[in-house]
Amino acid sequence: MTEDRLAQDPPIPRRQLLLFAAIGLVQGVAFLALLLDAVRSFAGEDVALAARMFLAMAPGLYMLTVQDGRWRAATVFAVTVALPVALLYLWAEIRFGVPRAEFEEALLPAIFAAAIIAAVSLPLFQVWLVERRLPFPYPAFFDHACRNVIAIAAGGLFLGVAWLLLWLWASLFNLVNIAFFEDIFGSVGFALPFSGLTAGLSLAVLRRHARILRSIHDLSLALFAMLAPVLAVAATLFLAVLPFTGLAPLWDTGHATGVLLTVAFGAIFLVNAGIRGSAGRSPPRLMTVLLGVHLLLAPIFVGLAVYATALRVGQYGLTPDRVYALIFAGCAGIWTIAYAYAVVRWRLAWPDAARRYNPVLGIMTALIVLAMLTPILDPHALSVRTQVDRLVSGRVAPDAFDFGLLKFKLGAPGRAALARIRADDALPERDAIDRQLAILDRSDKYWHWRANASQQRKLEFDPKQVFDSFIRWPADLVAAQDFRDYLLSSKRGLIKVCASKSEAICALLAADLIDDSAPEYVFVRRHLRDSLRVHGFRRGTSSWYEYNHWYARGAEAAETWDAIKRGAVAVVAPRHRVLRLGERIVPLPP
Repeated sequence: MTEDRLAQDPPIPRRQLLLFAAIGLVQGVAFLALLLDAVRSFAGEDVALAARMFLAMAPGLYMLTVQDGRWRAATVFAVTVALPVALLYLWAEIRFGVPRAEFEEALLPAIFAAAIIAAVSLPLFQVWLVERRLPFPYPAFFDHACRNVIAIAAGGLFLGVAWLLLWLWASLFNLVNIAFFEDIFGSVGFALPFSGLTAGLSLAVLRRHARILRSIHDLSLALFAMLAPVLAVAATLFLAVLPFTGLAPLWDTGHATGVLLTVAFGAIFLVNAGIRGSAGRSPPRLMTVLLGVHLLLAPIFVGLAVYATALRVGQYGLTPDRVYALIFAGCAGIWTIAYAYAVVRWRLAWPDAARRYNPVLGIMTALIVLAMLTPILDPHALSVRTQVDRLVSGRVAPDAFDFGLLKFKLGAPGRAALARIRADDALPERDAIDRQLAILDRSDKYWHWRANASQQRKLEFDPKQVFDSFIRWPADLVAAQDFRDYLLSSKRGLIKVCASKSEAICALLAADLIDDSAPEYVFVRRHLRDSLRVHGFRRGTSSWYEYNHWYARGAEAAETWDAIKRGAVAVVAPRHRVLRLGERIVPLPP
């Protein structure tokens, strides 16, 4: 951009600069006040957290929407959006019913929900300030949405640079053993007001230089539009090879849902960059066709993500993370199905239809995300119901049930369900439930419960069930009794998990690998999803011992385990001898 064009931007009014700086400073001081023990004791921990949620949203919404002579409209909008979100967050805290330290894991989804609501409502209000009519023109909505993101990102960058300068400032004086500035800059009493002040100043400058934001907006869309066909080709090739690889490798990764949803949301984002958001600027015909094919395939990725999550839910029940995954998959499904319908209905004119759909889809997404803060889609309450049903129905044994999840992770609903379990003497396997509850009572943290429960399971298991779960080679192998006793006494932790899965994860091979008369066995266990360990055991003069082991990961582990399941096992003599030089063995393979 030339100096002449930069000169076209009017100077920043001193009044706006001071106003935004004051708003940011007050925001930072208010945050600081809400951290004081006296304020939190007076207002209550729940109210203090909800107030911080309000403070995080309202000033920013005001500064991004206020215009000359329209400060009342911006104020009403900021309060109208931020206050309900803060109140719903407060309601969620109260329903969760635990102190702040235990509620923090639910804070990130609430922040995400607030960000989505702000991202949708903000451009709608900005367009309304200009148009004052319905329906909103989509090009203006799209431009405001993108520029808001750019403005916030640029403000964050400016704040980061400001903190970098303060770090350099403190580092200079540290060189001469003056730690005064490091202590000041590192204190919360300085950090929050300074960050608020700096953020306010950055937004004042960015709001005035709209032409710069527009140029960054156009450049960003042009660059992202170039990436859209890349993801389209990758997604198409993936679905083309999927019938040949099958779904099993996908489920074995353990993180398929996240990758699949990322592809779906990536398609939504990059396609919108490709159609560029404004009428009359549709992409070239070839890109329109390629992106259209991608949109037809995108719902398949969402469907696979839902299926992957459903498998986990069927095995282990709902947890908050799985509820979030299903909610995000539902949002992605709404967008991708709508886009696929646009391609089928309007053919090459689908970009215009997608532009018309976007505001409605954005509002629907915001409402769905907002419902996470209400009992309708409360992840913790939904998780409690499915988890308790698994125990009551007998689908999961008490020693495999995660009682710690109810006590430590699901808040008041989980603890209430735990109290009902304690009081219900008609539950199946009551004695086993009482043993697990006794372990739970000795645990004061979730990780403590997991460790105690795991140790107890190592002490209590059915040896016959464990040995019967082994894959054997040869198939009629019966291990020597003294070797079985050795595994039970010395390798209990190694073999305990062998019967814990629905499929075999352990194998016992009778393989004479050392040329002497001592009997030997090779024990193989799959570890996690993509690794495998092979242990060699032989009988010594007084007892059995492990003489070596081998470890494999990734594709090598999968291929090795598949060979064991097929019985493709053989003891092969080495092709090459080794050289002994004194007590040292020197291998010299060709």
